[in-house]
Amino acid sequence: SQQNLVESRKEVSDTIVKVKKLETQKAALIDEVTGLRLELGNQAKVIESITDAMTETEQHYKIQAAKLKDQIRSRDTAIEKQKDEIEKIRDVASEHSMEKNQLLEEITEFRMQL
Repeated sequence: SQQNLVESRKEVSDTIVKVKKLETQKAALIDEVTGLRLELGNQAKVIESITDAMTETEQHYKIQAAKLKDQIRSRDTAIEKQKDEIEKIRDVASEHSMEKNQLLEEITEFRMQL
């Protein structure tokens, strides 16, 4: 019975050592989980910052693209107006050329009459 008591005390002692070891492991795991949660939180903030920066950049480029499209439309409109002006000038020049030719013919006829 004395031996049973010694064995029981040894078992209790071994169990206490195991419990302390498990508590130490538990504390280490809690610290690791806390660290991982902090790291995840920091990574989430980084991802959020990158996402915000990407959104701002995308908006900036959309605005720039819209401005460029407006400039292109304005230039296209100006080019069309210039083409119209050139066409009008060509029409006037053609009329003047015909009038000139007609006058030259009249002058030639007039000279022949003299």
